[in-house]
Amino acid sequence: MATFNPSDGVDEREPTLIPDGALQDTDGAEYRVGEQGLFVARGRDQIGDVGAVTGAGLYEAGFDGGTDHLIAHEGNAYLAAASVRGFTFSAIDSFAGGSQPVVGAHYANRHYLANGVENRRLELGAVGVTSFPIGMSASTLVMGFSVTQGAGSMSATTGLEGWVTEYDSVRGIESLHGSTAHTGSFTSLDSIVWTVTGTSANTRADQFRWYRSADGGGYPDGGLIQTTPIGTTQITDKDTTTGSLRVPQYGIISIGGLDNDRDEEPPAFTIIFGPFQDSLLGVSPLEPRVLR
Repeated sequence: MATFNPSDGVDEREPTLIPDGALQDTDGAEYRVGEQGLFVARGRDQIGDVGAVTGAGLYEAGFDGGTDHLIAHEGNAYLAAASVRGFTFSAIDSFAGGSQPVVGAHYANRHYLANGVENRRLELGAVGVTSFPIGMSASTLVMGFSVTQGAGSMSATTGLEGWVTEYDSVRGIESLHGSTAHTGSFTSLDSIVWTVTGTSANTRADQFRWYRSADGGGYPDGGLIQTTPIGTTQITDKDTTTGSLRVPQYGIISIGGLDNDRDEEPPAFTIIFGPFQDSLLGVSPLEPRVLR
């Protein structure tokens, strides 16, 4: 058996000019001078296929203490694949058309993605990556009340205002309230029945939080009176201390001297980055000169 030692490596000149110890070409391999054998050359290969759709971008989502994932922005959807050998993509979310290439930021072991159409937050669970909107949608529930209860020591000179929010107890985030209801004045009752009608606007909410103002007050100055499972339609309020607020109070934060609902859903971002001073920063296409 004859052997060939390409000690001169690869020579891409016209074949008649290549010396005996050289290779004209290699396909997917390389020869290292001074070593025996051929080695796989560095290059690109297809290892994950998302089908015949329009690609808009890739995003690498690393997770502390868990498997990293590659997020593909294809068409009007996000697909995710665990960063392991032979990975495959699976759809995790879809959104409206007209999106721009995905960008994102990592904070508190979650990833916050923006595409100019809809914001998303990625979390790693037991079955892979799950996608959620950022923040909570405002509740659409309609608040009501009944002050026809029996005799007691509960009175209000001006009246009480009540409202309800949708609460995600797993993540500790709360929606903006829906409508409010004001009782007007009443005298010597044993309780008030607060009611809500409608459907929850946040699929991941698992609780309702019921708030009530002090006598003569109103939203957003309210205190928590009860927490109930999602879908509850009414509660009986027997707190006779109508002149003061319950604790904890409704969650308002002050930013630049302006009161804001803490977990309100932000506008769609084209840019999101951070963290900076324990916050993420974003720019909306509707206000390209405003940093949120």
